[in-house]
Amino acid sequence: MTEAGFWRKGFVFLLAGLVFGGIGISFFASGLDSLAANLDLANWNKVEAKIESVTIKPWFVKNSRAGECIIATYTFFYNKQKFTANQVALDPTFGGSPEDLIAARDSLKDSVENKAQISALVDPDMPENSVLFAPAPYKAYAFTGLGFFLSCIAVILVLWFARLFIADQKREERIKQFQDKPWLWEEIWQDFVIASEGTIKKIMPIFVFSMLVWLASLVLVAVILMQSGKGAEEYFAIGAILLIDFIFALHCRKKWRGERWADKVSLVASGYPAVPGKTWKFRVVVENPRDIEVVSGLKIFLRLHQTSGFAGVGGGEALGRDLLEENSSTCFCLNPDLQTDEKTMSFELEASIPENAENTALGIEFEKKWQVVLFFESARKEFIETFEIPVYSEDKFGQPDLNRNF
Repeated sequence: MTEAGFWRKGFVFLLAGLVFGGIGISFFASGLDSLAANLDLANWNKVEAKIESVTIKPWFVKNSRAGECIIATYTFFYNKQKFTANQVALDPTFGGSPEDLIAARDSLKDSVENKAQISALVDPDMPENSVLFAPAPYKAYAFTGLGFFLSCIAVILVLWFARLFIADQKREERIKQFQDKPWLWEEIWQDFVIASEGTIKKIMPIFVFSMLVWLASLVLVAVILMQSGKGAEEYFAIGAILLIDFIFALHCRKKWRGERWADKVSLVASGYPAVPGKTWKFRVVVENPRDIEVVSGLKIFLRLHQTSGFAGVGGGEALGRDLLEENSSTCFCLNPDLQTDEKTMSFELEASIPENAENTALGIEFEKKWQVVLFFESARKEFIETFEIPVYSEDKFGQPDLNRNF
């Protein structure tokens, strides 16, 4: 399998889904076990216990120090039988909270000094199993919620892989069926009209990525705030995190404002394929345009785009101004003839493709695709739309397909 095939079939989503699924199930199972154990405490019996000693010791996980925990020796009577135990809580680290750990230690030391008894919870089925504290299982809730969230992401990634894999299988069937018409291999070229993606769908990737960044930021800020002895460095870190979140929010707002300039944008081709050395006609149809600033500043380019690595994933919307510099061979700025009516705007265009223009190359390591790019950018708005079109010299196909409704 070529690298292009690996990305096109969506195996990267399958691998990511398996990773997220494994981590998510592990977190979810761990959190669920802790929640079940904490909920079971409601059925335990309360008794009076006498504290003999209290100490704080290091807590090790897989031979690595993970924090500190409280160990206490205490005695109690249950069913006329005396028991000695040393388990303070189901989570003796108290969720890694230094404040809760110190508060519990001080409370137990006061009981030792004052020779006062303290309430303990005893498992009626196993009296030797007891605890002195039943704090809220925040860590268990966090692990369960995080595990569920990661598992949902895993399901979405696997479903996306299935969608891409099935689409690629259908593409392989079309390749065998239309060997002399390579433009019929791609799903988007089955019709002469290519519609843009919906606003929500286009804004969703950056929105989801931003939400993940914001979620991670919230966790980081919460962890920093829970630390004792915070200084200027910690508050500087919080400020930096909030600044990054603010920049992402501004970028989302900029994209959203740019994408909402019209209800729908479509490319209507006069025929397929576009042939080097000949003029190819098409129009860009805009339904219900609402922003005259975008309309007046919109630029339309014809360019050759070559994918590389994971950059081949997606429709090529992530373009920068530097990738739209005009030249004599791979990028041309087009001059449209604008026509309008009450609710529709049409940009009529002609692309004079050079005779030495490279053919569209599909199914190779680094695919080459010609694109019509609509581009607008200002300080407050950004709009980028790409329409991939087939370009083939006449020796690469039999007869062209013409759009009789153009």
